[in-house]
Amino acid sequence: MTLQQKAPICEALERFRTVAASMPSDEFLNFLYEETGYRNLVQTLPGGEGRLANLRLLHRYAKRYEGSGYHGLSGFIRFIDRLEKQKADLAPAANGSEGEDVVRIMSIHKSKGLEFPVCIVAGCGRQFNREKDDALLHPELGLGVRLKAPDSPARFSTLPREAIRLEIDRESMSEELRVLYVAMTRAKEKLILLSTLKDAEKTLAKLAAGLTKDEKLPEYTVRGASSLSDWLLSCALRHPDGKILRDRAMADEDLVLRVKDYTPWDIRVLRPDAPSIAAEAEKAKAPQPDAELLSRLQQSLSWQYPYAELADV
Repeated sequence: MTLQQKAPICEALERFRTVAASMPSDEFLNFLYEETGYRNLVQTLPGGEGRLANLRLLHRYAKRYEGSGYHGLSGFIRFIDRLEKQKADLAPAANGSEGEDVVRIMSIHKSKGLEFPVCIVAGCGRQFNREKDDALLHPELGLGVRLKAPDSPARFSTLPREAIRLEIDRESMSEELRVLYVAMTRAKEKLILLSTLKDAEKTLAKLAAGLTKDEKLPEYTVRGASSLSDWLLSCALRHPDGKILRDRAMADEDLVLRVKDYTPWDIRVLRPDAPSIAAEAEKAKAPQPDAELLSRLQQSLSWQYPYAELADV
């Protein structure tokens, strides 16, 4: 909060010094905001949302002041006065706070530590990058390379390289799982996970074939996943609310985890709308040309120079 923004508050506090000096500062600010309508006033000014956020922040500072063992409005005013004399500022309220009625688009990594009422995690069908170079280096396992065949341009992998590749894959998958955990724990009220599949039935059938009746997913199923979607769908196929997926995978209902208490899932399979025959016909129908314009163009294109034979003289 800048000194300029604090000035109206301090002036108001000065006017109300004779109320209740021993009154808790946070309670007084509530009283002040309600009686004067100051919160409504600042919203009519340029940058109103930021000004309102600073008023709320001042109230939080007052509440923190009271909770730290200091009491009374007079002491809080002296605290503000000392800040002004020292030309020090309280940290302003951050723009785009979690409580604002806005939609924020961010990477999963940037969302770490934040919480929101509703979170949409898109692109869960993104394929993991499993491409590896000919030479692989690991801080513990060392170097592994592909070698050239003696009488052929072909290259073949070596045992050290395969060991390093498997370890790099394991570490990469662990990181992907950590990222998924971060994404799924940002929502306070509703979490929406989106994935796009080229062939839903084929993908679901393949995933269902790798499941067992054990409570945990088999390790080879987890390691063999090619996307976050594979992990999520493998769990959804065993969820009590996943019948729509099991039907498409033609999977046995015995796969369902039998639990008494579980979080309900709303699982939906949406297909893109197929264009109607009428729309396709309208699209394919060629527009009729302007007859007058077509005639002028034809005359212009067919014009010939009347003295063409003189060009050879």
